[in-house]
Amino acid sequence: LIGRLLETVLTVGKIFCLVCVVVAVLIGLRGGHIFLSSLSNSSVLVFIFLFVFISHFFWSDITTSFDSKWSIHTAMSLIREGNTDLDEYITLVESHQDYTLERINNHYYNFYPIGTSILAIPYVFFVDMFMRSGFFIDFEQFINQYSLIPAGIEKFTASNMIALSSLFIYLIGCFLFETRTYALLLTFIFAFCTPAWSIG
Repeated sequence: LIGRLLETVLTVGKIFCLVCVVVAVLIGLRGGHIFLSSLSNSSVLVFIFLFVFISHFFWSDITTSFDSKWSIHTAMSLIREGNTDLDEYITLVESHQDYTLERINNHYYNFYPIGTSILAIPYVFFVDMFMRSGFFIDFEQFINQYSLIPAGIEKFTASNMIALSSLFIYLIGCFLFETRTYALLLTFIFAFCTPAWSIG
């Protein structure tokens, strides 16, 4: 039942994203500059966020959870214990010894910088609270017991970050260019024609 529900949500997301693409094409055909100038800046920002987020989360089949495999664990460690070591996942860590880990003074750490984990804190905190209040499941214990992060959490977090980054790119474009059309072009080049799409 849950699997079918997720498939339904995915299908609805793809349909909505297709509608967004059609709307974007219509904007271009109707004279983007005139049409866009009639929209409020907040409306454009909402459109950009939803379009980029849905495209990355629902449409993209590209997932590269290799270098970032311990980012969620580190974020949980920051939330629960206020540190960046992975000692609470010692059994999991010792069974996955690879280049993504480093050991310092008998403590294991994510080899990569903690910036991603810090940015992920709000999302991981929300997931942790949701699982505890909605399903009475401790997220940290779940990870240790099943040796995995629930599917979609890392992708959901990354899609949100890229969507928010796209908003900043758009605002920078508005500062650089006289029309919103070029700012939007710059935004979508960033979101879909750079590593933000392939490894974001």
